[in-house]
Amino acid sequence: LNKPLHYAACRAPTGTPLARALLVPENRALTCRTKHDPRKLSNLWATDALDVLTDGLLLFSQDGRITTRITRSKDVEKEYRILLPGGASSGQLAALRATLEAEAAATPSTSDRGPPSFDLTNNPEDFDVDADEAAGEEAATLHCEDLGEFLGSEDGSEPQGLLMKVVVRGPLPDTRLRRACQLAGLPGAMLTRTRIGPIELGRLPVGQWSVVKTAELIE
Repeated sequence: LNKPLHYAACRAPTGTPLARALLVPENRALTCRTKHDPRKLSNLWATDALDVLTDGLLLFSQDGRITTRITRSKDVEKEYRILLPGGASSGQLAALRATLEAEAAATPSTSDRGPPSFDLTNNPEDFDVDADEAAGEEAATLHCEDLGEFLGSEDGSEPQGLLMKVVVRGPLPDTRLRRACQLAGLPGAMLTRTRIGPIELGRLPVGQWSVVKTAELIE
């Protein structure tokens, strides 16, 4: 599902719609060949959390192994696009590096490799596990890449600004990526998840869903 803004992946507070409500035949992507009706599938749940202020790729599955691997495995990458409306100064980008490093150092880990490192010259990603839940798990690693100036979307839904790509390995929620942006003086940052492991959002329209093969995620 290409989850729109303001939809909850799970545990929606009062007044907030659940993303699962969008899994109806009317929202099936034109490229989807299946004729299944998700409403008739039992135990179909979001495989991880995605904040209401983050849009993009959200997977649903009936297989608990998929959920465990996506939320816990240090081998599954999650890729995000961060749009900084109006751009960012060199000082703000330096502050963003520092706050990302602080988030990395704060990630609990039983690994002997020390705290994870954040390299803002390559790629990064994101997790959906709270700090308490991540205790005892290996630390996350994150890489960022500057994608340059974004001129804005044709429909006006996205403003002009600076684009960054972030790829994460490990249990680091998108909410902490957003917090890093806020602490760096970039509160208007817009986050979109574009990939989970080998599964990409691609050109799936906002609010629409399709069926994908998840075998690679549990191999």
